[in-house]
Parts: sequence; C-alpha cells; structure tokens
Amino acid sequence: MQKHWIMLAGALMVAPLACKKKQPESQSKEAVASGDKAPSDVVLIHEKKYYQGDKRGDCKGPWHGVMGYHPKPKKAGEKFPVYLFFNGTATRYNNKIALQELEKIAQKGYLAVSVGFNSGPLNFASSCEKLLLRTQCAMDEKSYASAAYKICHHPAADCSLGLYTHGISQGANIAILAKNFHSQVVAALADSPGDRVNRSNFEACINKGRKLPQTALRITMGEQDEIVGRSAKAGAERYEFMWEMGARMSGRRCVDEKTKAKLTSCYDKTRGHGFSIIKNEELGDGLADHCWMLEGGCKAIFNGKMADRYLKDDPSRPWSQQKAIRWLFQQKPGANP
Repeated sequence: MQKHWIMLAGALMVAPLACKKKQPESQSKEAVASGDKAPSDVVLIHEKKYYQGDKRGDCKGPWHGVMGYHPKPKKAGEKFPVYLFFNGTATRYNNKIALQELEKIAQKGYLAVSVGFNSGPLNFASSCEKLLLRTQCAMDEKSYASAAYKICHHPAADCSLGLYTHGISQGANIAILAKNFHSQVVAALADSPGDRVNRSNFEACINKGRKLPQTALRITMGEQDEIVGRSAKAGAERYEFMWEMGARMSGRRCVDEKTKAKLTSCYDKTRGHGFSIIKNEELGDGLADHCWMLEGGCKAIFNGKMADRYLKDDPSRPWSQQKAIRWLFQQKPGANP
C-alpha cells in the first residue's frame, strides 16, 4: 500500500490510498509545501508530483500536480462526490483564481481539485491524437497511474456519488472528452472550448466519438473569442462563427420564431444543457474574448481576477458561474443516457 495523498487542515495528516495494483517506488509522491493553509471547514489537498502526463506518445512524461479541497468530514469515513477542474493553456493548476473557486465548491460538499497537465505556453495539444492522449493520461479509470483513478480512490472521495468535470480553453476540451476514458463522469462545463491551432480542428475531434451526451454538457463562449474564432473577422462574422460552433458542439439551435435571429442563450428549458454566447456589452469590461471570465480578458490571465458579472448570480445572465455550477451538480449519476 502506498501513501498517495498529503493534506493539511490545521495539522499535517497523511492518508493511505488502497490501490488494486501496487505502484512502483520510483513514482513515490512529493510532500505538500509547508506554507499551504486551508480554511477551518475544508481540508487542503496538494500533491506536486501526483501523476505523469503525455510525452512522446505515452503517459510517462513529466509529473503533474493536483490541488484543491474537500469538506472536513463530520464523521469517520465520510466521502464526497468529485469535481475536477482543468485550467487553460499557459496557466497553472494551482493558480490563485482557481483555488478560490475550488474552496467554494468544497464548501458545497464536494472534493474539488484542479488537475495539472502539460499546459505551458508551448504545450497546447497540437493534434487530435495529442488531445485524446492528454485526456486519457489524466482520466483513464483503468490505470492506477491516472489522476482520476487516484482521486476516485482518495479516502474522502466516492466517484459513484458523482464525478464532474469543468475546464477552460484546452482544459474545456479535456473536460468534454473526460467521459471517453472514465465512465463515472456525469456532466461537464466547458468555457471557451474548441480551439483551432496548427490547423487542427479540435471541434471535430471533440464531436467525433464523444461519449458525453449532449444533455450532460453546458458550453459558454465569448462572441469575440480571438483564439477559437481566429479564422473569422472580428465583429459580426466572428459572432456568427462562434454561434455556429456552439450549436454544433451542443446539438442545439435556438432562433427567435418571429425575427429568426439567433439567440445568445440556447439552453434546453427542461434539462438546462446547451450553450451561451456572451456579448461584449454583458461584461463590465466590455470584452467577451477567449478569457471572458476574467476582468480585462486574456491580457489579465496572470494577474487578473474573476469578472464580477461572472460570479454574481443574476437572473439576466444565464451564463453566470453560480447558475452553471448549480446546473452541473443537479445532474445525477445515471440520469443522462
């Protein structure tokens, strides 16, 4: 038996993880940084060397970490459903913005962690095969070396209660494809998915053979996404491009019956799945770009903060984080065919 998880909650604790297959000693884990702290009602999870990601066609590449929280158990052996977050290219899994949101989700009763992967500025997935491999390395339920396998065997986790994925940009693509490699994934939130780089069409990659049903997916994109929509001119042409992409990925097309205008909010009224295209004027900074969820957009990716209008639960903004997270956790195991 190996000791895989190291947690802090006021005092240092080491929790054993029972694996079906013993892990090689060469993959022993690194201790949590001594300066990490957690609020009194949650337990901090931080493992810098947790699983190995893709490199040269396999999952024996560089080590990647996980960081997040789970509720402080009220009774011995208490377990929680799991929420996995995947950051975007050029950002770190343990960035301050993500951790603040993970803490809130843990306080709702979930084991919530951010899963690191090869997300450096030059490490975007350059092909469909690379994207699928990157997802498999993180999510393979049959491999004791994957992040998802280990997280689902954490003493405080029970993925049968629900395994939820959420990602931004490249991380959104991984969140959508996660169910291809882990059957317990219930539903996904995808912010700014479908990137096109180096002539690779990730939208087609994501849609082809995707195991996550459309009823279990909620997509949000900015109307002037300069990454996903780079092939379209800024303005009306780019908005049209983004809308059509959202429609294809979600399987929904919403138009005004009288004017035939394409609706920016396209969610199923009963089940809540679908997509939103955020308009510039809906954001405080007037910039609905690839990083619409940040004040200042992608220019603030390293030192920004979450946009207030994204965080606030406002009935006029169906794409708000509160609504998206609420919908995600309303999806229950076995509910989506």
